Amino acid sequence: MFRHTSGDGYASNCEAICDADLRDEARTIELPVLVISGTHVLSTTAEHGRELAGYIAGARYLELDAAHLSNIERRDDYTRAVLDFLGERQ
Repeated sequence: MFRHTSGDGYASNCEAICDADLRDEARTIELPVLVISGTHVLSTTAEHGRELAGYIAGARYLELDAAHLSNIERRDDYTRAVLDFLGERQ
């Protein structure tokens, strides 16, 4: 996906979401949520992930020893966590 995305397109996307503040919207989520963060992410930090989970009633938080692409860097842990979450009775 990254190879097929132009640099200008990616930069425009980053600019568009840079100042987005969706905390109020997050508080309205009433479905089960699993927030996954990477310990070493520089842009959307683990602290951001913990904060997001805190806005959503009943959200679960998982932090993986990874950077921005934890689904690739820690694919087994990531996949197991998502499958476990999806397999739980909600």
